[in-house]
Amino acid sequence: MVQIPQCRGEISRSHSVLVGALVRLAQCINCHKAVSGVQDLRSHTQALLWHQILFLEIRTGEAQGPLPTERTDELPLPLNVDDHGPFNVPSSIMAWTDSSFSIIRYECYEIHRLIFRGRVAVEHNDITIQELLEAVDRRKKEVIAKHDAILDSCVPIQQCAKTVMKLLLARCDGMTLTGQLHRFEDVGVQVQMKAR
Repeated sequence: MVQIPQCRGEISRSHSVLVGALVRLAQCINCHKAVSGVQDLRSHTQALLWHQILFLEIRTGEAQGPLPTERTDELPLPLNVDDHGPFNVPSSIMAWTDSSFSIIRYECYEIHRLIFRGRVAVEHNDITIQELLEAVDRRKKEVIAKHDAILDSCVPIQQCAKTVMKLLLARCDGMTLTGQLHRFEDVGVQVQMKAR
């Protein structure tokens, strides 16, 4: 609870260290082993908590480094259900619930994690920048298709969620290409040093 407001404003190296300790602590109580499908209140709460911790990790990683370490490709998102349930449903409810705003944010940050991993893969020549941009674009379209239909612009909290979704998705292309710009800047510096 303390880290959430602290990581919203200025982030220092101490925040990065504290979030790293928080990740390990959450792993000790098995938050990272949240189940998919049928859940109960406890596993639903653990899944929400774990994804909030992953948000803090990516936030501190962006500001201070190192890159986010947790792999989340196989980790299911929490069910999109109200806080009072029902938790015995096999899949998320396709309507606005108490969890919807958080899940929208978590899905957008999953794309940001994909970008961080993809930038490393591009540097190692495992994929091209075009392939990474296409993968990011596919994921963005999936998130928009999934959530746009359930968001009512006349309801303030849902309009806010829609705006946050658009802002987080708008960052994706810039994040992807910024990594390439830094790569070319490094090459340019090396060329200039060799020329001297």
